[in-house]
Amino acid sequence: MREVFMSTYLQQTVSQLEHTCSKYHLGAAVVLVFSIILLPLIPFLTLAGFIISIILFYQAQEVSGQKITFESGIQGERRLRGILSLILPDNYTVFYGYQIPNGGDIDCIVIGPKGVFVIEVKNHKGNIAYTSEGWHHIKIGQRGTAYKGSLKDPGRQVVRGSMEIKKLLLSYGIKVPITALVVFTNQDAKLFVESENPKFKILKVEELPQFFEHLPEKLKDETVERISRVIEANKK
Repeated sequence: MREVFMSTYLQQTVSQLEHTCSKYHLGAAVVLVFSIILLPLIPFLTLAGFIISIILFYQAQEVSGQKITFESGIQGERRLRGILSLILPDNYTVFYGYQIPNGGDIDCIVIGPKGVFVIEVKNHKGNIAYTSEGWHHIKIGQRGTAYKGSLKDPGRQVVRGSMEIKKLLLSYGIKVPITALVVFTNQDAKLFVESENPKFKILKVEELPQFFEHLPEKLKDETVERISRVIEANKK
């Protein structure tokens, strides 16, 4: 398969957050040192310095948590890439990080004889259920306490992405079905799909080989090439 990387948004965001976190840590350390030096001379300024250093430290912790979240996203996309590279032949093109107009991006677009697939990648841990009432994400803390996870609505995200690609292709006179997939990549995720949604499918990354294996070929080679050219030409 051919891979096209259209954006390095996740990597850039991790780098920016790492830089910001370092600045907060450095600021906290500098303020703390000066507070200790000024302690015998100006006690009230020392107290203010201690408070400021604590605030900076907690801001650094918050940014660090955000960085970990984005790093998890990168790990999930790497795992997806590994699986796709094993199951897709050379006549497939896979795009990563397609930027959607008016904000947002599509994690992955697969184009080949078996169709066009828009994939939303999630690397969340814990118990994840999809029911007629929507998504439910429960995580277990270190002390065994259950709490609500951070998963929002990946179904809505992937449907939006598939609609954007469908609209783009129609503007070039290409009318093909788009298959929307929400793919969970974390080995520690337990997935329970209790209700089917006609707009998207929910899979674990290990299920992708069987999923693609049983699909019929729908698109001619020239159509596949044309769609790939359109997607690549619309790089933001």
